Amino acid sequence: MKTTKTKLLSALCAATLLLTLTACTAADNNEVTNANAEITTAETPELSPLSAQPTLSYAEPVANYSAALATELNRVRDYETIVALCKNAALAFTNAVYNGGESDFSAFIDNDVLESYISFAAEKYPYGFGGDEKISLAVFSVDIAPERAIVRGNLSSYTAESESMLGAFSFIVVNHDGKCVIADWHHDDMTSLDGILKREFSKDNADFWTNSEKCAPVLNAVEEMKSAEA
Repeated sequence: MKTTKTKLLSALCAATLLLTLTACTAADNNEVTNANAEITTAETPELSPLSAQPTLSYAEPVANYSAALATELNRVRDYETIVALCKNAALAFTNAVYNGGESDFSAFIDNDVLESYISFAAEKYPYGFGGDEKISLAVFSVDIAPERAIVRGNLSSYTAESESMLGAFSFIVVNHDGKCVIADWHHDDMTSLDGILKREFSKDNADFWTNSEKCAPVLNAVEEMKSAEA
């Protein structure tokens, strides 16, 4: 009789232990599954609509586009200022195209000759814009040296249905009296004013608009175009 009771007690204990181990294992598996779910969620964040359709606007304003140093550029401290300068100048150019060449580029350029040329280039811009289009300069290259920075970007037009590339813009930025300014600005498109008159962009043209020998042929051609239209 005692042997039978002992066997029953042993069987009951074994069954209880088995149930306990099974419950613990299930709990552990649930914890691992939940942990994996949390990791998966963290590694694959939900995409914002802006990732598919970027919002096009001016770059963050930089007060006066001031350079970090008095006479030269700094590749680290001036990077954001230089990029913002070129992006905002490109959008100001777009506004000038809308307004038939009328715009104020003095925030980006401190050379009257270049500013006048850019206004005329906007007036002669080969592409028209619709009211639903938004324009962005997608900067793809920034090379900053103490004496000058070379910035290149693609000007793009977006609508709800389409995207169009409007050619590459290239800028030479220099430090003039402690301020980042555009010393040369080239639209790499065969039908643009630059494509017709200047042909190719050169990174050595930081003095193009202050050197009368370099810029005289371009300015003379602009005057001839204006006279022909008068």
